[in-house]
Amino acid sequence: MNSQAPSLSRGASTLRVARHLLLAASLLALTTSIAAARPPAIAASPQAPGDFGRPHPEAAEELSQFAFLIGRWSCDLDYLNPDLTTRTQSQGTWTAYYALDGHAIMDDFRGGFGEGYIATTFRAFNRQDKRWNGYWLDGRRGFWSQPLVGAMRGDEMLLETRIKARNSAGEIIDLDLEYNFYDIQKDRFRWRQHTSFDGKKTWRKETMRIDCRRVLEPET
Repeated sequence: MNSQAPSLSRGASTLRVARHLLLAASLLALTTSIAAARPPAIAASPQAPGDFGRPHPEAAEELSQFAFLIGRWSCDLDYLNPDLTTRTQSQGTWTAYYALDGHAIMDDFRGGFGEGYIATTFRAFNRQDKRWNGYWLDGRRGFWSQPLVGAMRGDEMLLETRIKARNSAGEIIDLDLEYNFYDIQKDRFRWRQHTSFDGKKTWRKETMRIDCRRVLEPET
């Protein structure tokens, strides 16, 4: 019995080594398979300055209507305070890039409003309805907006939505908002917001204005 023990031990050791080699080969094959299955670079989020993704070749043609926003912008804000009388000026940044494999646009806005407003907006063109749909997420307050809907009218982008807000008396009210991207140039654009406090019967014009200058453009 004892004379056979070394042979059995060597056999077990050889079997363990074979199993380890087989496991290593399987993991290598799995890793290679996962790498091969990864979506192309077009689907990736920006990883480097100037890398803002690219539109998918089969994305809606109208996606190009919002292509002006792709990149990073420095912005000057001017907005009406809750007292509806005084205004405040501040600065912010706006960064946009292609998302969802290049079928949509995602943008982050930061700045203004006291401690600072942080929001992300997702935008995509609905081919069936022939209009833009979007939602924005308020990072600090943690809620999603009602749908943003709209379309390109001439050389301006017009969008609208409804939100709930607290007035100066502390009451929760519905606000109808119209957003307008205009004066769109390669190195700048302007944005303004109109607000209705009475269900679109009347409008308070330019309750917010944002002027943006490009600081980083997409790589070509």
